[in-house]
Amino acid sequence: ACKKRALPPQPGEDTRGISEWPAPEVAERLKQILFARMADPESQEYDELWRMLSKGLPDVPHLPVQLLMAWEQVPAHYNFWYDRAGYAPGDDWWQPLAPAVEALQRAAREVELPVCDLPFISIDSATTRDVDDAFHILPTDDGGFDLTLALACPAACWPFGEALDKAVFRRGTSIYLPEGDSHMMPEALGTDAFSLLAGQDRPAFCVRTRISAAGEILSCEPWAARVRLAANLTYDDTQAVLDALAAGEAPQADNPAAPWATMLACGNDFARVWQKARIARGAVIMDRPEPSIVLEGEGAQTRVSIEPGHETPDSQPLVAEMMILASAAVAQWAAEREIPMLHRTQDVALPREYAGVWKEPQDMTRIMRALIPSSLEVQARPHAALGLARYTPMTSPLRRYPDLINEAQLLHWLTHGTPRWDGEALSTLLVSLNAVLDAAGQVQRFRPRYWKLLYFRQQGDKVWWDGVVTEENDMFVNVSLPAQGMYVRGKRRMFDERTCPGMAVQVRIGRVHPLYNEIQILEAVSMDGLIDRLDKGVEMAFELKRLDPLFATREDHQAFCARHSKAVVRRESLSGYRGDCFLGIDAGSTTTKVALIGSDGQLLFSYYANNQGNPIRTAMDAMARLRDELPEGAHIARSCSTGYGESLLKSAFCLDEGEVETIAHCTAAAFFDPEVDCVLDIGGQDMKCVKLKNGSVDTILLNEACSSGCGSFIENF
Repeated sequence: ACKKRALPPQPGEDTRGISEWPAPEVAERLKQILFARMADPESQEYDELWRMLSKGLPDVPHLPVQLLMAWEQVPAHYNFWYDRAGYAPGDDWWQPLAPAVEALQRAAREVELPVCDLPFISIDSATTRDVDDAFHILPTDDGGFDLTLALACPAACWPFGEALDKAVFRRGTSIYLPEGDSHMMPEALGTDAFSLLAGQDRPAFCVRTRISAAGEILSCEPWAARVRLAANLTYDDTQAVLDALAAGEAPQADNPAAPWATMLACGNDFARVWQKARIARGAVIMDRPEPSIVLEGEGAQTRVSIEPGHETPDSQPLVAEMMILASAAVAQWAAEREIPMLHRTQDVALPREYAGVWKEPQDMTRIMRALIPSSLEVQARPHAALGLARYTPMTSPLRRYPDLINEAQLLHWLTHGTPRWDGEALSTLLVSLNAVLDAAGQVQRFRPRYWKLLYFRQQGDKVWWDGVVTEENDMFVNVSLPAQGMYVRGKRRMFDERTCPGMAVQVRIGRVHPLYNEIQILEAVSMDGLIDRLDKGVEMAFELKRLDPLFATREDHQAFCARHSKAVVRRESLSGYRGDCFLGIDAGSTTTKVALIGSDGQLLFSYYANNQGNPIRTAMDAMARLRDELPEGAHIARSCSTGYGESLLKSAFCLDEGEVETIAHCTAAAFFDPEVDCVLDIGGQDMKCVKLKNGSVDTILLNEACSSGCGSFIENF
């Protein structure tokens, strides 16, 4: 949408002595604005200037990013999600804190802990350098297991509250992307000083558990120790050993995992027993191999390929089940001692028949629709998909800040008999931490998808891709492309009348725009349909009668825009405002909107976000941002909620008022036009037409049976 073009001098302009355009101070100011809008599209800081700059430019997503690319201020395929998250990629971000990092390296070597001399081994990907878990396991005489885990223990000497801790907190988690990893901790710590490298003396948080033959946790004993791992193994080598044992053969002697075959076999037996027990308690396990994204070249010349992921069906579950067990056992141990912890919860009732291991895309999609996103909470509640009554993440303290907190909480209790934080302190900390993790999660979620979309665009729209139908309705059909780890959508009319979930299809992909996160199915055919086409020959489809365009001429469109641009709320910078403010929260069915206005009706602050199934958390994120931006001297005098969640938010945030959304809309419309007689509200799930007479509501029409044309429908269209 944005192309670089040299600007000619104006007629009659004297170009002598002009060395560069624009002037350096103007260019620097422009860069500030563009980078600020790229990092925070809702920012009020340069709002007036941005509206002036963007006037007449294409109304497209991520316009600041495209302008910066066209200006060559950022490279092609720039990862602006890091800017949105305030997350510095790479490993240079901690250099101003180098003395603190060096002090922590020394502390890791010198912290005094008892020695645990068990021969622990770790299993990770071949490229893993931040090794944060290892294990030792033996069978018991009663058919159960004696499992001891050694977890990296930065909490043994972590400087909570100091500058380094605050910098790590603001990162929240490590991010692993095709173009490279960005670690939560400085690599000198996360991949060296605290990493459980074989043959190196390291502080560790150990958890010994005994598990019955039926998969019940019989005991849990945590303690801190110094350990020295016997080996760092890989998933591939471990899988080769397990495959050989399953075939009744001896592992190859040159396999680094071969000396540990007996322990690996015991670990594999444990994983099956523990997973079976979890399924009996309702666990839902999605067996969905993730393909590998491989990048070649740099900048605009980058080429993307998608390769099948490594098949390690036993070695990865072996480690995963151990980590789940440790988090479940420690959660129970902490609950018995009333130690406040951070819990990962997913409190939803699932049909009993959903429990099990699922491999088919249509089954996984059906079950995922019944799940809700997991949440990080202080309150211990069940985790439905894991089949656990409570789950305390604490096995990856080098990679996830919540795990570091939980490890520190346990270690403090073991050392002093009291937790480091009480429940209220953890809840306060969690407000900011959730916002940090959500932002980093967007980087981890959207960036790999960007590369996948670029891969499809580079392949062109003539390629046919193998897919499986996962969902269908009267309007759309959703298709899984398992080999590429992608889901795509097409209009129902592209598919034949026999289309149903589970049907194998081939699709042709086009209209791909990685930056806009857009991809469409251009054509689809089932295997039976393909055979029919070949038998009968290909015929051109007839042209459908189409609706007349909304605007017959460009002038019509300009007149429409001019008419509607008159009803614009005056904006003012919040940072310079002093006096009473008035807060409004619209808790809609799909999104939450927050507005703060001044005493003259000027808009000082706005926030808009998808609820993601949790309007309370969305509103909390908005309140946290508003709190950070509200200057001294600005006071929220009154507050009010409206929308589907009016009563919920009014109670949750102790707001002064709650107003029915119909009245709220009509009041807002009358602000712009006192003689308004009709208000059309297009919401997330329904539409309302409100007719007014003499300033009062006279008639309300509501579409009760169909949501087509509503916000959630248009968003998915």
